[in-house]
Amino acid sequence: LDNNCDIVDDDGSQGNGQWDQWDESDRFIHRDLETNTQYCYEVYVVNVQGLSSSAQSTCSTTGSPPNVNLISPNGGEVIQSGAIVQIDYDIENIEYVKDVEVFHKAPGYVDSWESIYYSEDLSASITIQAPAANQIQAGNAFKIKITDIGDFDGLNSNTYSDESDFSFIISSTNLSFDIWQGLNLVGSPLDLSTPFFQDVFDSYSTIGYFNGLTNNSFNIELGEGYYIYNFSENYATSVSLAGDLVLEHEIDLNQGWNLISSPLVSGIYLDSLSVRHMDSYYDWQASVSNNFISPALIGYSNQDLIHTADSMMEPFKGYWVHATTEDISLVMRPHILDLEDSESPDVFDGHDWTIKVTSHELGNENIKDFIVIGTDSDAGEGFVYSEDIYDFPVINFPGGQTNIYIDHSQDWFASNVADDGLIIESAKFLSDIRTPMALNSFKKWNIKGEAINLGSSASVKVGWEISDVGGAYPINMLINNTVVDMRQESFIVVAGEDFGDFSIELGDESLDNESPLVSEFAIGNPYPNPFNPITQLNLNIPVSSDVEINVYDVGGNKVESLHSGYIQSGEHTIDWNASQQSSGIYFIKIEYQDSAILKKAILIK
Repeated sequence: LDNNCDIVDDDGSQGNGQWDQWDESDRFIHRDLETNTQYCYEVYVVNVQGLSSSAQSTCSTTGSPPNVNLISPNGGEVIQSGAIVQIDYDIENIEYVKDVEVFHKAPGYVDSWESIYYSEDLSASITIQAPAANQIQAGNAFKIKITDIGDFDGLNSNTYSDESDFSFIISSTNLSFDIWQGLNLVGSPLDLSTPFFQDVFDSYSTIGYFNGLTNNSFNIELGEGYYIYNFSENYATSVSLAGDLVLEHEIDLNQGWNLISSPLVSGIYLDSLSVRHMDSYYDWQASVSNNFISPALIGYSNQDLIHTADSMMEPFKGYWVHATTEDISLVMRPHILDLEDSESPDVFDGHDWTIKVTSHELGNENIKDFIVIGTDSDAGEGFVYSEDIYDFPVINFPGGQTNIYIDHSQDWFASNVADDGLIIESAKFLSDIRTPMALNSFKKWNIKGEAINLGSSASVKVGWEISDVGGAYPINMLINNTVVDMRQESFIVVAGEDFGDFSIELGDESLDNESPLVSEFAIGNPYPNPFNPITQLNLNIPVSSDVEINVYDVGGNKVESLHSGYIQSGEHTIDWNASQQSSGIYFIKIEYQDSAILKKAILIK
């Protein structure tokens, strides 16, 4: 024998091989061989005199081990609690398999598998009853395991298994969720058996809104979103739903804003949606690029009392979505969801930098409103539908509230048509993203605020969050005859009756305009300019005050302080000796009270 096997001894035994009597014939059994390997043997006949015959050769190849592949469910599916489920799988080299077993792992159990099926009949399809779930149970997995037939003696069997690549959902058809005190934006992930509002919600402690008006006599339709106001004394009120699970649903959209909800018990990332337009299908990003759908999905957070810009739809929640035309629908199907990253990121986080401005009545837990302005290297200066989002409708809820929007009534809306030919349908915008700041550039956003049903003595708090931004140019809010340095402050409080027109300005306009940024005081241009190594600035300070004068390089790094402290009113000259600096462009920033001005100086050595 080859493969390091010696000739068999007279007694018929040798190492891992032996002769055996079988069906009145002799046979040689060679054990412990490698799989998928060819073994060749030479057989001799030896007489009593020790003479051998010519060798007879034979070769044979050992089989390959079996393998199993779980095909379905393999991740992203939605399965009804207790329903009959077919397990689809594939076995390679099934002739070497003895049995098959299926296991289930519930969410929260790292390596705890429960056997739910066993059979030695490999020809039968596998059907099981889905494990029970009281609510929506995400994070389930199946594992299928096979056992091979072992060696020649039926011993030393091995097992092979495969499990779900991703988790799936098991859900009951009787669900419950909480609505909270105050405003809620909700929808049903079930096709309800009894959809009438008063059969779902307590009409004594809740008010529904239908088409923007209070209404408690309408049906909760699959895929529709609804505002619900909860007057209950309890912080949270449980709502029970009963109906059918939906595995795929298409929501028809109207032109403009649509109030929708997730029709599925699974979370739905926008990037997983299909958008149908004129019988053609597009993914979400292509739909945004083609100006079919606005990129923002507007939800609402009861905990934070403010609408949110989301990128994922969740069960039981409602959302605003905007379409530019009719004949557009959203096709929703379950998909693989990463449970470790199930938070819905803000769609505005993808821009280079932004300012989020919020407004609400000071001292009252009323609804907040917000806008977003910013810049991005891929943005346009004019109206671009995929980045400049219309403001969504205002609903008159109980109690006072504020409304804030970016006003383009004098430019974009006045022209009525964008550069790409798209009709501009409104002057009110939730967001306005523009090109990045450049040297000596100036940008201004006109904003309108509305105090709705606020008391005569009410005050409005206007706050803002600024993402990291380089450069030394001023960022100022002009509101109620006040200039606020938005880099230094984070909010301002104004009387409700004064909450109206205001603006945000980036950069510095020339001294001969009407901007309050420069009307309070005046600064001349550096002279000489270019210079080497000394230049001067003339300042006119109308009221004695502290003044900060700093120099920044083009990267926004502070390189020198020229003055920090009190300056008497009147005309002053500030010298900058740049002998310690290298040649290049510098910016001199002068901060006086609530104003700031930036001047460019060029050092040439």
